[in-house]
Formats: sequence, structure tokens, C-alpha cells
Amino acid sequence: MRKSLSIVIFSLLCVGGSVFGQSTLPTLPSGTAPDDVCVVERNTSYSSGYGTGYTDGYNQAYSQGYEQGYGGGWGEGTNNCASDPTSCGISLGTVLAEGGYGETEPNDNMGTADALITGAKFLGQTYGREDQDWYYLITTEPNQILTVYFAVPWRDADTANASDWVVEIRDAGGSLYAQFATDFLAGNPNGDDEIAYPVALGLVGAYYIVVKPAVPTTSAYTYQVGAALQSSDLTDPPLGGKFFDAEVEPNNLYTQANSLVSGVTMYGLVNLRFDQDAIIVVDKGDNVTAEAVYGQGEPDWFVYESEGNEIVTLTFCDREVCGEGDWIVQVYDEASAALVSAGSEPLPLVSYNTNSGAGWPGSIRFGLSVAGSYYLLINHKHTYEAPCVVWQPIQECLNTQNLCFVLECGFEDGSGSCSCAEGESSCIIGNLPPKLCLCADVSLPDCGIGFPDQKDICWQQTQECILYGHIVTVPANNTSSQYNFTWFGTRF
Repeated sequence: MRKSLSIVIFSLLCVGGSVFGQSTLPTLPSGTAPDDVCVVERNTSYSSGYGTGYTDGYNQAYSQGYEQGYGGGWGEGTNNCASDPTSCGISLGTVLAEGGYGETEPNDNMGTADALITGAKFLGQTYGREDQDWYYLITTEPNQILTVYFAVPWRDADTANASDWVVEIRDAGGSLYAQFATDFLAGNPNGDDEIAYPVALGLVGAYYIVVKPAVPTTSAYTYQVGAALQSSDLTDPPLGGKFFDAEVEPNNLYTQANSLVSGVTMYGLVNLRFDQDAIIVVDKGDNVTAEAVYGQGEPDWFVYESEGNEIVTLTFCDREVCGEGDWIVQVYDEASAALVSAGSEPLPLVSYNTNSGAGWPGSIRFGLSVAGSYYLLINHKHTYEAPCVVWQPIQECLNTQNLCFVLECGFEDGSGSCSCAEGESSCIIGNLPPKLCLCADVSLPDCGIGFPDQKDICWQQTQECILYGHIVTVPANNTSSQYNFTWFGTRF
């Protein structure tokens, strides 16, 4: 009875049955011990539970790991590639489309420039030393960032398909905005044959990309150029360029003066002009002389509007080396400027010559106390001599005091006359024993007029011009001269 009860208890423990339940207890095989039954059941349960648990755990962990690894890694990788594209093997050349675009000659200036399609590569060729290729694009909003792509396709060090270029970015007016050199032959710092050059463009409008050979060549070389535009984080609208930075002719009168903006360098050009008034012929009685005047006949006027109580620093030739020449720089108020244009010579507020001492190019500083218009006058101070058309011979006195000095000789005792050659201090008469002869200078008034025998001593014959021509010949490099200056006005 005890043995049967033990079998029932072990069976319940192994299979989870209940003495009072309705389930049917398993029947033990003949000769099977209760301990053997538990081992079988345990192994079966472990195998089933382990397999199910491993599969479920693996699937759940894989899903979570994939989501975290792929999703997080993708975001992290994207950020890394965005901050350092080259580390991911990304360049502008891989982004731009390989379209069937190319330059169309002639496109050597802004009037014949080819329109660039942003996001695509254009194929170009440099055909010779004078070839320039112009392209243009139009920005759509202020402060956009332009990235210029330039590359050499089909690079082969063993072929002639190699050159260096200068790439310029110019604004709508053609002014140079930015510039870079390819330097492929010297070795590109990026270690490849393509360059991505970014530059921020302030104003909305047309911009030009100009490609030209860095070294004059007669061969033909191919290249690729492209452009990409993107918005920037700059939000402030750019200031418009409402100013002159180059002299605009005519500005020979103060009423035609070009406006100055503080801090903006102004470039000007002086052309030397010679006319009938270049040489003034003066009749001084017996002598007809010519007085040279300044050959420059083109004054350049500029005007600055001052609010008063400010210090002005005026620099000359500090931005670039000026052309050959000597300039006189003068500053007038409005009333004095009107007098100058009318032919008068009022006293200027400021006046100096650019070659007035060592250290030029240099600057001067002065103050403006009263609000109003102040005029800057720049003139070129060169003198040249006009050619003579008619000469006349004249007798010119050898002494600037209009006196003639001759030698007069005589014996010391007054016995007889003594004849001395000019410049001798003594003489010998005939075969008589030598006697002392004194020679002294005697001055003749009016340069010896009335003493014909002294003419050759007192006078020399020369020629003097009595009529000058109106054409003045000057060195070729002095016909015009470029200058630049900057007016800095500091208001208090």
C-alpha cells in the first residue's frame, strides 16, 4: 500500500497532476522507477523551453539591436558625412549630374556667356592663350552660397591633357568678386584633380564664372565646371553698392564732381593735354622769352558731404601703386570750389604734393568743423617745353650785372703805353730790358655798348626762340597716369 502511494506522489510532482483533479495519471511502464520518469520529463521540458526562449529572445534582441544600430547609426553617419563629406567619399563631383552640357563658342565675354544649369557638369575647352570661357547663373535669394566645381576629366600624366587655370567669380557689373587657381600641375592640396570652391553671394542677381588659362598656351585642354547654390544662415540683407569707386568723366568742374563715400577707394586717371595755352610767350622788350605752364589740362573734381565735426584721413596710392607722376591734392569748401572753376585762386583748406617728402604713398589728416559739401581737386603737375618754330640770333652779355670787364695795362712810371693780352699780368716791350707793366680790370657800363673793340670780350652770340609750337612731345609713359585714394571720414 505504501509503495503505490509513493508512485502516485512522484507522478504528480513530475507531470504537474493533482490527486483530486480530473486528469488521468500516466501509466508507468513495467519496471520503470519514479526517478527515471522525472529525468525524462525534465529533459523534455528544458529542451522545449530553451529552444522557445532562445528563439524568442534572439528575435526580440535582433529587432531592438537593428532598430537601435541601424537607425542610430544612420543618423550618426549622416551627420558625419554632412560635416565631413570627404571622409565618406562624397565630393561635389559625385553629386553633380553627368549631363550632356558644354560650352558654346564664342563665349569670351559676359555678352556671350553660357547659362549654367546648377547641379550639372559642363564640359569646356581652352583653345589658346587668348581664350576665356564665360558662364553665368542667377541667384534667387540674398546671401546664397555658391560652390564652384572645377575638375580635369580623363587625367593622364603621360598625355598633353594637362594645364592650370584661373577661375574667377564676377558680379553683374563684371567686377571681380572672388578668384582661385587650380594649381593641378603643382599638386592640388586635396590630392585629386577636382576643386570645390565656396563663396557667399550677397545680392540677388546675375553672377559670372570665368575660366581662363593661368599660363599662356597654344594647345587645347579640356575641363569640367559646375555650380551648386544653397541657402545660408545669413539673414541680414546686404547693403547695396550705391557709390562710385572709379572716376566718371567729365568731372573737370566742381559742378561735375564725383561723389565720395567714406572708406571706399576711388580710382582715377589723368590724361595729359597740351593746347595753345600750354606755353605762354612773353615779350620783355629786347628779349622774347617763353614761360612754361603746367602741361596737365584736366582737373579731376570729387565731392564729399560732411555732417561737420569730423576728422578726415586722406590716403593716396595706398590701395595700388600709382602711375608715374606728381599730383597736387587740394580740398575746398563749396564757395572756394566755385571760385576755382571760375579761374580764381582762392586759398584751399588743404593742399599738398604727393612727392613732398619721403614716405609716399602716405596719408594726411585734417578736420571739418562745419557741415556742408567739400570738394577734392586732383591735378597732375608736370612741366614740358614746347618745340621752337622760329629762332633769332641775339647778343648776350657775359655778365649777369650787365657790366663788361676788360684788362687795361700801363707802365708803372707812366712812360709809354703797355699792351697786355687778356688774362696776362705783365708784358715786354720790344728789345728793351723788361720793365714792369701793370694790368687792371676796368668795368664798362651797359655791357660795353659804345666800345666796338671790346665786343668779342663783352658779348657772346646765341639764339633765342621767338615762336613756339603748340604740339608738345612727351615720353610715352607720361601721357596718362592712374591714381587712387581713399577718404576716411570719422564722425563724432
